[in-house]
Amino acid sequence: MSSTQSTPEEQPTFRVTVPAAAPTPNTETKETSPPVLSEEAKQRAIEAKARKAVKVPNVRPKGAKKDEVFDKKLLEESLTKMAASASIVLKDRHDETEVFVFESKEGKTELLKDVPTLYFKNCVNGHYTINRRTKNIFIDNCTNCTFLVNTMVLTHSCEIWNGGDNTIHINCLLKTIQVDLITGVNLVFNNWKNFHSLIHNTVEGLNLSFTDANEFDLKTGHSEMLLKYPDSNQTDQFIVRFVEGVLLAERCIRLKNGHLSTEREAIEWERRNNKRKDDYKNKFLKEAGVTLNSDRNVGTKIQPNAQCPCGSGKKYKKCCQNKKTVSGLADTERKIEYKG
Repeated sequence: MSSTQSTPEEQPTFRVTVPAAAPTPNTETKETSPPVLSEEAKQRAIEAKARKAVKVPNVRPKGAKKDEVFDKKLLEESLTKMAASASIVLKDRHDETEVFVFESKEGKTELLKDVPTLYFKNCVNGHYTINRRTKNIFIDNCTNCTFLVNTMVLTHSCEIWNGGDNTIHINCLLKTIQVDLITGVNLVFNNWKNFHSLIHNTVEGLNLSFTDANEFDLKTGHSEMLLKYPDSNQTDQFIVRFVEGVLLAERCIRLKNGHLSTEREAIEWERRNNKRKDDYKNKFLKEAGVTLNSDRNVGTKIQPNAQCPCGSGKKYKKCCQNKKTVSGLADTERKIEYKG
């Protein structure tokens, strides 16, 4: 069984063939307690389901055409280009079992520059176990395959696109998983602490589960997110993360500076930013000895053609309009709105 490799000649062999084995979680992972849902967090999750449209500040507007066509070909080209640097490529494999291990020669340790990137393309009915360090993992147009990731991924990321009905068992830390243009993906984490974020676009049948905290198991996809964000289209990305003990699925937005965020984060950032501006202004004015909006005894505005309140019998505009006080009144009533 052969595979395309672009590694140096002195690089040790990375792959051996073994009989198929059923997925097993990493027994070395220490047991940890799942996050506890507070009553406030539960209520916030309920309110999120009944979400109404909100005005989000500092957001880059979408294209003028609401029904803009999603450029699937452009995304595929971008993903393929990103995976071009892979040093171990498995392409067009069917009904095979592979285990990736590091075999040291003469007791030498593996240098970081020699750690490979794994790229699986057009594989069908395969079972792949990764028991060695990798830089990244790309899964492109694979169908009905099972992947066991048991050892560190240096970039803490995995990219999955096209194909469908794949299962990925994750027994190490993966901070970012990107899933695009696919139907049927099962992500199984042996420990909820190994999960950080899942970003998906145009995906259906996306299942996220945790062996040690199945109360957080989530079934999502583009159809489910449309129920929460009915104004979404195929260009929108969605992100799943733990936020204050709640597994939240949110729509991503692009800020005016180009950074990726969410509506919730954009609104919160705007609130904090405005508060910082107010605090800075108040501190500056206090140090300068300036007080704004001080209490003043200002009477009701008097219309120009109304009778002057001084009792002269004249119209206000011909009597006391240009004066700062009105004569004939008590001191506490004399101050009026003055228009010079």
